[in-house]
Amino acid sequence: MYMPVVKLSYNPFTVESQFWINDKLQEDRYFKELCSNKRLQQWIDKVFPEFFKVLNTQEIKFFFNGTDLDAIDVKDAIDAFNKNNPTLNIVAEYDTVHLAVEDRLSKLKQLFEDAQSGPFDEFRSPEMHAAFEKALAPGFEVNVLATMSAGKSTVINAMLGQELMPAKNEACTATIAKITDYDDMDHFELRRFNHQKELIIDWVTPEDFKATSELIDQWNSDPKTSVIEIKGDIPAIDERDGVQIVLVDTPGPNNSRDAEHRATTTRAIRDTQPSMVLYILNATQLSTDDDKGLLNLIRDAMQSGGREAQDRFIFVANKIDNFDPEKGESISRAIKNVKTYLAENGITNPIVIPASAELAKLVRMSRYNGTEFLSRKQKSSLLGFV
Repeated sequence: MYMPVVKLSYNPFTVESQFWINDKLQEDRYFKELCSNKRLQQWIDKVFPEFFKVLNTQEIKFFFNGTDLDAIDVKDAIDAFNKNNPTLNIVAEYDTVHLAVEDRLSKLKQLFEDAQSGPFDEFRSPEMHAAFEKALAPGFEVNVLATMSAGKSTVINAMLGQELMPAKNEACTATIAKITDYDDMDHFELRRFNHQKELIIDWVTPEDFKATSELIDQWNSDPKTSVIEIKGDIPAIDERDGVQIVLVDTPGPNNSRDAEHRATTTRAIRDTQPSMVLYILNATQLSTDDDKGLLNLIRDAMQSGGREAQDRFIFVANKIDNFDPEKGESISRAIKNVKTYLAENGITNPIVIPASAELAKLVRMSRYNGTEFLSRKQKSSLLGFV
């Protein structure tokens, strides 16, 4: 049986794509409009139906040449197509390369320098330079948002392995807290800024004040404070390829005393720069009014951004330990309810992770510091969880 051969070569640094059908380079208008100056993740799901339409066949042989990370998205798109089109079939092979971080950065910098002498004035603008510098910065932001009483502070403390973020005021958090991971630090340091982005207090080291939830709570209660920056080792996360995780604890738009904070939350959801959104839900109490506005923003961002945007949003169904299967309270049903709730808000095929943040926090506090640092109540809770 005749099987047409399709080849795709994709360069993520130049955002250039080339297609061959039976060894003939495709340069027609359709492929140029589909792929020109667009990332692969924006169009890969759309291209396979067109191949079958053009080739009038039921099976094609597909070769992909590109980076290993892009190959993952190509494979996902092919698997989804084969699943949704049982009468058609794509047989795929991959020729991938893994580029070191230094090679990627060197290539990106060279491309940007070349663009300075090109015909587009935009590449010489201060805004473009600022965006380029941000893209190369080592910090990768994970913006943590939550519904009321979902346990946002507990989730962050579980990652930190200690109770650094105050939980009692999480519903009325008024500041932005940015926690940057430094694997070589054995303590946390703090500093804070006012609403004019001016430094109020520089890095507070252990010699000055101990970084505690009480100190952060005190700063958060001060109307002058706008942003609290924290740096230290996030023990559950390792730096990889020179990339540092930055956990951004952002107040919800309804809870902030600063208009800029509301804008920051909106930008975090709509951001096209490398970043993620970790959305914490209380699995035992869905459908809150405070939730609707943020979920609508997330829905719009996911629908307009395609596959690339889908992966930016992670939904954590917290407090999953409150369900008791022995009393007929199915955990799988609880997860299904979360997905149904999100679907009712226009969010389809979400990445949902069930979690017990309180248990994770106690386990990590015990693991990293020893059970002697747990209070009597915490020890009892940990034993009850186990």
